[in-house]
Amino acid sequence: MKKQIVILLFLLINSCIINAAVQFATQPYLQNLTPTSVTVMWVTSGSEKLTGWVEYGTDSCSMKAYEYDHGLKQAFRKIYRVKLDGLRPGTRYQYRAVIREITGFVGNTSLTWGDTSQTDVYYFTTPEETAAHTQCVIFNDVHSNEQYVDSLMTLHGLSFNDMDFVFFNGDMLNAIPSENEILQHFLAPYSSLFASQIPFYSVRGNHEYRNKYARHWFDYVQTGDDNRGYYSFSKGNVFFIVLDTGEDKEDSHSEYNGLLDTEAYRASQVSWLEEQLTSDAGKQAAFTIVFMHIPFYSNTSIERYAVGDTRRLFLPLMNKYGVDVVISGHTHKAGIINADDTHSFPIVIGGGKDINEEKKPYCPTVITLKTTADSLFVNILDWYSENRGSLNISK
Repeated sequence: MKKQIVILLFLLINSCIINAAVQFATQPYLQNLTPTSVTVMWVTSGSEKLTGWVEYGTDSCSMKAYEYDHGLKQAFRKIYRVKLDGLRPGTRYQYRAVIREITGFVGNTSLTWGDTSQTDVYYFTTPEETAAHTQCVIFNDVHSNEQYVDSLMTLHGLSFNDMDFVFFNGDMLNAIPSENEILQHFLAPYSSLFASQIPFYSVRGNHEYRNKYARHWFDYVQTGDDNRGYYSFSKGNVFFIVLDTGEDKEDSHSEYNGLLDTEAYRASQVSWLEEQLTSDAGKQAAFTIVFMHIPFYSNTSIERYAVGDTRRLFLPLMNKYGVDVVISGHTHKAGIINADDTHSFPIVIGGGKDINEEKKPYCPTVITLKTTADSLFVNILDWYSENRGSLNISK
């Protein structure tokens, strides 16, 4: 009898280990949704002895898509990035992510297979080619307090399902010491909350540069086709430009231990920015909006090095070619710096993570952005149900 119990326990333990080897650490999350394509990403937990794919379609999940790398379907990894091409504009699709365990090799080419696991079926709708409007929400400076995002949406009666996308404008994490920080405070909660059906776009803040695992950030997100950190995209009648503003102090500062090169990285974006501001996509859009974590001017008594450096590098081009609004974060103090003789456009700054009456101006915010055919509306909504600033720009 004891021997039978031992055998049963052994089988149960090994069954748990096998099941644990084919688990999803996140739900699938959408990146770079266009009228004809989308990238589906997810992260697994446990063993890397896996392969994975996406099953999708309009009426059923009858089609399959894989991630390829130089003639090989991706396998033996935890992060998957599958692009669905050839989609129809303005069409509702369903999809699910699937992973399959690889239990061993037979010779050099044959495999033995283990369990298969799949996510729930999710839905997304590709945008129309000629949409004359867009709507999104913007978050910044959450600093690993991911619960603020859902709370702010609920507080202000906002629904992710009404949005074309969500934008994370930097410092969503406090630092990145390990993969767990990205999973626990970013990808797992947001993929469960909305990102399996509504895409998010993102840019690093200075805190996403901090600690050793920061070098893996781009393994987990897609920022443009080449994933270099700064990029542009169009939604409806808006052309969005995303700049990566780097760390906030000089690279030589002792805090960075000689491991930064963000000043050269910022400078490398200047010629690219001019190309975007003069591009056909920018000229054809009703509005041009810039996302950048560190603003051109601080609305507090503190102005660190990068504020002045972004102003020196990027501001002359934006004044020369014109943008409609710049949306930033970083200072934790919500508000709008109106256009004047130094900058020909308003600068919107989102709030920060402090929640107490003494630091009320620095509380978390959600920025709402909506366009119609000829108008742009921006509101900064805070933790205390107050509006910290509004814009209404008409063409």
